Amino acid sequence: MDQEQAMKDVQAAVRRHKGAQKRLEDAHDNLRDVLRAARDAGVRQAELVKATGYTREHVRRLLLPDDRQP
Repeated sequence: MDQEQAMKDVQAAVRRHKGAQKRLEDAHDNLRDVLRAARDAGVRQAELVKATGYTREHVRRLLLPDDRQP
């Protein structure tokens, strides 16, 4: 592989990574919105823990307001 092709491969990998990172952030935001809506509808945190398989602390952090996110 020559240097030009190597750089094209690097650039393509960076584009894929940035796209994947954006999709992950969007999925995370959606999860937080859905969990908050469930909580607001009266679903208990313990049920959210069971449904997600996350720890209680993880669910608690996901439910924090945006300005208190770690």
